[in-house]
Amino acid sequence: MGETPETAIDLQAAFFAAVRRQDFDDLQNELAGRETGRLERFLSPDERERIRDGKSKGERHADAMTRLQWMLSNNAEYAALYNDTFDKLREAEQAAERALEKARRALAKAEHDLQTTLDSAARCRTARACSEMRRARSGPSTAKK
Repeated sequence: MGETPETAIDLQAAFFAAVRRQDFDDLQNELAGRETGRLERFLSPDERERIRDGKSKGERHADAMTRLQWMLSNNAEYAALYNDTFDKLREAEQAAERALEKARRALAKAEHDLQTTLDSAARCRTARACSEMRRARSGPSTAKK
């Protein structure tokens, strides 16, 4: 049950491709400072330490928030513009919600009216039945006292 030479070559090529992909992933993880549980083998110990001493994404985000808070507390004009911007954004969101609710109600009414029309059309199979239905519907509503 031997393998043909082509199959052996294909298997070997697939194996080496998988190893290259794993090596690439490991290198990327090392460069990003992520722990993978595998032996670190691409960067020097000094380089790995430099990466670990660098700030994480969360730490950089915290610094950015600190800068924003500093600007808000130390620059009254900036704080006023910031608050005004968020007030306007809040107003716009509320207006959009009201418009969406109004559109939902209009859609529900249109769907109800359509269903009423379809129901009437289904009952109204002959011209005589339709005219009788129209007369019955318009009779009480047109008589005003």
